[in-house]
Amino acid sequence: MLSSYDSRNSNRVMTLNHRQRVCLAVAGCLLMATLIYPPFKVQGISLGFAWIFFPPHPYAVIDVGMLLVEWVALLLCVVTVIFFFGGRGATLSGHEAGVVVEKVGRRSLIFVLRAVWMIFGFVMALQIIGLLPIIGWLGNIDVITDQELITVALKVSVGVIAAAGFYGLRKLINRLQARPTVSDTAAH
Repeated sequence: MLSSYDSRNSNRVMTLNHRQRVCLAVAGCLLMATLIYPPFKVQGISLGFAWIFFPPHPYAVIDVGMLLVEWVALLLCVVTVIFFFGGRGATLSGHEAGVVVEKVGRRSLIFVLRAVWMIFGFVMALQIIGLLPIIGWLGNIDVITDQELITVALKVSVGVIAAAGFYGLRKLINRLQARPTVSDTAAH
């Protein structure tokens, strides 16, 4: 069973109920569907969706931007549905329920921040990979066009923003994990 544990005393804080586990299974199937039936484009023109092994055009490539939008939308829907279906905790006393809500709230925030952190890391990696063709320009500096320089400047700018978000969120997540909860400070 999927569950989240408090690292200080290994007490179970939250377990996923049946509906939440079904939601995660459906989300996994939808994620696989987006990989098997991705969006395609040719020279920036969207061609829609097609089977991965049978692209709609011989020169079609997967539209990674649209695929990322699909994944972010799927992630937001899954998180929303999991919180909508709720966890177990109705049988706890008032104080215990408050402690569980506080810990689950912090864990949920850290989970969402980690998802956004991974997206920043993925975007940063894509920008770095997109800059690799610059190595081939070193021998032919005189044939570089203004359009190519603008593309490089845009990729560097997006990469720097993604790197700042990536490292900033990592520091924030570490601080949130290290900070004791109100219930932990009251117990000591």
